[in-house]
Amino acid sequence: RVNEDEFKDPIDMDYFKSIAAGHTKVTSFYETFRGGSSLQAIPAGLFDKCTEVTSFYGAFWGTGITSIPEGLFDYNTEVTKFEWTFAGCTSLQSIPTGLFDNNTKVTSFGYTFNKCSNLTGESPYTVIQVDGIDTKVHLYERTNHSSYFTKPTTYYDCFEACTGLTDYSAIPS
Repeated sequence: RVNEDEFKDPIDMDYFKSIAAGHTKVTSFYETFRGGSSLQAIPAGLFDKCTEVTSFYGAFWGTGITSIPEGLFDYNTEVTKFEWTFAGCTSLQSIPTGLFDNNTKVTSFGYTFNKCSNLTGESPYTVIQVDGIDTKVHLYERTNHSSYFTKPTTYYDCFEACTGLTDYSAIPS
């Protein structure tokens, strides 16, 4: 596990990338960058070598990020927890729609984007085949597709205060 709060302001992302690349057996990034307001950009491929990660609990909570790179979690197929991962990232403006496409084992999305109040666009979804038809499945709809996804058991307040999302009215409270 990468230590909680190991990377505080100012965050040396080059140093972190070298650690992540060399520690492929890491299973948790628990609150790794929490509160790092100087972190405004997440490098593409940051976690590509960390294929055994099961938790990103609070990893970017309260940071200054403005966007999330496409495919950030593509190689993290063992993840079960995304609780609080981006919560309180008030500068975050959009989420790649396919951000969680390869994360089919997730059981907890609680507070994942909680209070990311500047988000716009559609919330993340994965396109799957249902009766031969391409179907969008948003995070809040995964429980209806248990043959494709592990049924999330925790989803509370995942998008609380994200009123700029185009599908906000469809998201269960």
